[in-house]
Amino acid sequence: DYFLSRLPPIYLRPAEAGVRLAATLNRALG
Repeated sequence: DYFLSRLPPIYLRPAEAGVRLAATLNRALG
């Protein structure tokens, strides 16, 4: 979260979506 907080807000949304997508794939693939 420290590194994300250092990025400009424009990069925050895609990064958040990527993290959520990765978590979803992680659950789906076990």
